[in-house]
Amino acid sequence: MRFVFRGIYPLQMQGAFSFARNLGITQNGHLWDANLRRQGRKFGFNVSFKGISDDLIARSGFLSRVGTVALRGGPSLTRYGNAGSFVEQYQASLVLESNWLHQTFMDGGTPDNWLKLTFGHDFTLRGGWNIGVSALIERFYYPPDLYQGLFIEHQTPTGTEFVPFVGEPNLDNYDLVLSFRTPNSPRFSANGFFIFGQDENFDEWSSSYVVLWSSNLVFRPTEKLRSEWSYTRQQYLRKTDRTSARIRSLPRIKLEYQLTRDIFLRFVGEYDAVNIDALRDDGRTNDPLVRSDGDGGYERVLAQTHNKLGFDALFSYEPNPGTVVFAGYGSTLTEQKSFRFHSLERRDDGFFVKLSYLFRMK
Repeated sequence: MRFVFRGIYPLQMQGAFSFARNLGITQNGHLWDANLRRQGRKFGFNVSFKGISDDLIARSGFLSRVGTVALRGGPSLTRYGNAGSFVEQYQASLVLESNWLHQTFMDGGTPDNWLKLTFGHDFTLRGGWNIGVSALIERFYYPPDLYQGLFIEHQTPTGTEFVPFVGEPNLDNYDLVLSFRTPNSPRFSANGFFIFGQDENFDEWSSSYVVLWSSNLVFRPTEKLRSEWSYTRQQYLRKTDRTSARIRSLPRIKLEYQLTRDIFLRFVGEYDAVNIDALRDDGRTNDPLVRSDGDGGYERVLAQTHNKLGFDALFSYEPNPGTVVFAGYGSTLTEQKSFRFHSLERRDDGFFVKLSYLFRMK
């Protein structure tokens, strides 16, 4: 449902339910989503409240995660420059956010992050350029369920003992975010953001330095050809010795070509490289972290790397609305070392065809 009050207060509400029975087991889930905004020229605000139960059936893929509740909102203030001024528009915003596990919320428990504050400043400059500066302050509480089965290998005068891993009660984060966006032109546009500061190292549940860069470039050399290039790199550095706990690099390319009015071609290629260092009880004992080996012993959580190359190709033929032919192919390959592009091993292949024909009855 959507209601609009006094022309500038839209209220949107959504509810969903799912029901399933499998082998005599009933699974009932729900979702709620409410959003209230004020869309004033100078002053506005946005408040949203969304909850998704653990049992909501989300196999359609539109929900990346279930079992969460989020309360988010805050005001914004907008000012406009004079005609021809360097700063055409300035907007300041404050966003407050809290998140719960759904069952924790229903039981009246405390949030996973008690409060997340974002102080944002957005500048629209002459010619359509945009620059943003934001500061983030947040606190995350220790999620014990994520670290079940993890132990600390501790050396004592009498030998080796294995102590259950228990992290700090909470971690405080302080991040600075810089962003930019170029003017949109018929041929070229770009945007990106850069984050650095103190953030959580989830692998070892400790405070770390984070450096994250993401950029996107769109180039249209002709009216028929469109290319989009993006690159994201995320790195967590331990505060104790500046070593990398996790590095992830994600380059991506998408090419689209309108061969004729009816025929369209698309290619997407993506490389996902993840490197994780051997885990330790960082900042506390600095002892190695281990897991049960299933035979009554323990094994260390050693360094690991995951390198995945994926690509998808699509052919589309649509002579008229309602009559279409889609044919696509996708493949996933892996390798031991990042960006070597040799000794690639094929993991998955997929091919699909979609046919649709519109019958016109007179």
